Amino acid sequence: MSHSLDINQTIDQLKGIVGNANILTNKWSMQSYVKGWRYGEGEALAVAKPGTLFEMWQIIEICVVMDIIIIMQAANTGLTGGSTPFGDDYDRPILIINTRRISNIHVLNEGKQIILLNPKLDKCDLNCAGTDTLPFLSILYSYFDKNKIHN
Repeated sequence: MSHSLDINQTIDQLKGIVGNANILTNKWSMQSYVKGWRYGEGEALAVAKPGTLFEMWQIIEICVVMDIIIIMQAANTGLTGGSTPFGDDYDRPILIINTRRISNIHVLNEGKQIILLNPKLDKCDLNCAGTDTLPFLSILYSYFDKNKIHN
């Protein structure tokens, strides 16, 4: 369901979720988020930097209601070319959601599996989570199969 987009109201809603400092709207401050290191560059309405999965969900909810394109961005390396706008022919406004502030460890299956939601987490973070017998991981240590997580 699409609604008429009031940019200022939308930005205010996003700031209400993650705070003023975590919504970038100035072209200069958004530059490293809208231009890839190797290729890709385009415009965005804003860059949102949620600190929790719940904040990310709230942002996505606004984007769905307001019919805003979402580009998810993790480490912002630009190596894949898929995490920045590419060109100026999008049919709707774009919001970049940068996930670098989300630093969560989810321990599953009595410590046999972990999900790290931030590449900045290290071996010390794993030890503190009670997973000291696991090798250091920076990606999901499992694969997903519909409703189950398997080793």
